Amino acid sequence: MEITKQWGQDRAVCSLGMDWFEKNKETDGIKIVEKLMLENKFRWANWVLVRLMKYIEYVSYAVYASEQVIDICEREYPNDKRPKELLDVIKLFINNPVEDNKTLIANKRVDFVAEFTSAQVIDFTAKSIIHADSSFSTSAALFAAVAYANFNYVNCCSLGNKGFEVTSHNDVFIDSPYNTIKKEMNLRILNYGLKLLKEHKEGMLQKAD
Repeated sequence: MEITKQWGQDRAVCSLGMDWFEKNKETDGIKIVEKLMLENKFRWANWVLVRLMKYIEYVSYAVYASEQVIDICEREYPNDKRPKELLDVIKLFINNPVEDNKTLIANKRVDFVAEFTSAQVIDFTAKSIIHADSSFSTSAALFAAVAYANFNYVNCCSLGNKGFEVTSHNDVFIDSPYNTIKKEMNLRILNYGLKLLKEHKEGMLQKAD
C-alpha cells in the first residue's frame, strides 16, 4: 500500500511523524515499517503496520502478541484461568469470525479484569475484535513486549525491577539486558505482522494475474 502525506494527515499523524515521513521520502507501507524497525521506532512501526491491515489481519496480529505472553500469565498467576479462557474464545473467533463468537468474547470480558501487563495484552486483543479498532492491536503488541521483558529480566537476569516503568513505553534503547529482551520481542511481533501483510499482498497480486 502506498502511503502519502494526505494519508498521514487523514489519520492525524503527529508532527514528528510527518517530519520523519517527508525526510525519508519512502511511500511503500511495508518498507516504511521496516525502516522504522531498523531505527528502533517500534511504537511508530506498530502504529503504521496495523493501519495497513484489514480487520482479520490486525486481530490475528494481536492474537499472536497474546500468545507470546499467555505462558507468563499462567506461571505468574496459576490460579487465575480467565486470561487463558478469554484467549481460547478469541482463537475460536479467528477460526470462525461470526457475530456469535464475537458476542462470546464480549461476555467473557465482563468478568475479566486485566490487573497485570500480560493479561492486559489479551484484554486489548479482545477489544480489537469487539470494537473493530486497530489501535487496540497496537497496544497488545507493545504491552506484550513490555510484559515479556519484565518477566524475563527478573527471571533470567536476576537484576530486579529497577527501571521498568522508565523504559516500558518509549523507544530509547540503552545498553541493558531489559531493553535487549524487549527489543527482541518487539521485532518478533512486528516481523509476524509484516508476514501477514506480505501474504495479503501476494494474494492480491495472484488474484490480479
